[in-house]
Amino acid sequence: VVLAQAVFGPVLARSLSSTEEQILSDVHDRLVDDYVVPLNEQELMRTGVRAMIEALGDEYSSFVGPDEVSTYHEQSSGRLIGIGAIIAEGGRVRYPQPGGPAERAGLRPGDQILAVDGESAEGMDVDVLVARIKGEPRTTVHLQLRRHRDGEIFAVEIPREAVPTGTVGRAEMLDPAQRLGRIHIRSFARSTPQELDAALDQLLEQGMQGLVLDLRFNRGGLLDAAVACAARFVEGGVICTLEGRGNTHQVRRADPDDYRDLDLPIVVLLNEHAASGSEVLAAALRDRGAAVIAGDRSYGKGVYQQVQKYEDGDFVIKFTA
Repeated sequence: VVLAQAVFGPVLARSLSSTEEQILSDVHDRLVDDYVVPLNEQELMRTGVRAMIEALGDEYSSFVGPDEVSTYHEQSSGRLIGIGAIIAEGGRVRYPQPGGPAERAGLRPGDQILAVDGESAEGMDVDVLVARIKGEPRTTVHLQLRRHRDGEIFAVEIPREAVPTGTVGRAEMLDPAQRLGRIHIRSFARSTPQELDAALDQLLEQGMQGLVLDLRFNRGGLLDAAVACAARFVEGGVICTLEGRGNTHQVRRADPDDYRDLDLPIVVLLNEHAASGSEVLAAALRDRGAAVIAGDRSYGKGVYQQVQKYEDGDFVIKFTA
């Protein structure tokens, strides 16, 4: 992290010490001062940082540049704009936002986007794909998709507009007679624990006596939010342990003040697209005896990424720690 911030001295104004840092700083300065055409210092610096991240050869480590930073912050905060859908790598719809234009158009979790306004989405970087879909408010986008369940190809035209916010889907009674409720957590953002509280309150007011916690298609998000969600169901204690370089350990614990003491039978529902924070939440509830797990085997990510923001450089890096 220090290297990423310090390596191009004049731009990020950090002192240099190692030979490697001095060499990289010198290359940056030399190109800025002497290259045949003028260079943008910040863009050159960001290109160098991006190359370092790519050199790791790690599918989970990434560079989030200026064009994608706003989208990253939207997802981390729980805010959504555009057609109201979160799109994963490969053009897969992670989920449509309840009440948003994508849901109204019939998009479902797992559907795959094949084309945008007649342009094939095959091999398209997810950030480029999202940018093509978002566009300007009060315009429309034409999508061709493949249905997740049966492979059916279909097309829709979706208006771009302001959409409801949130990472927790509908809270609903699956079986009013049995008083069985369902809450779908679609990702983990800063707003998720409070959204979960509101959903639980809504179902408890309807007399809920059992809960299906649906984590299908939840690819994760902020680990602290997943830990805080687990704290609603377990009274304090360890939620997960992060093992890093040099046998270092970080223990994440549930805050006892967040415990809801629901005294409900809980089933956590997973599928092969549930990963990262959703696996942490599911495992914590199972291991602590708060829930049983049903569904398909989850993704099995098993690694954790640190996030480092560089406001001056207008970028974010995520790397496996």
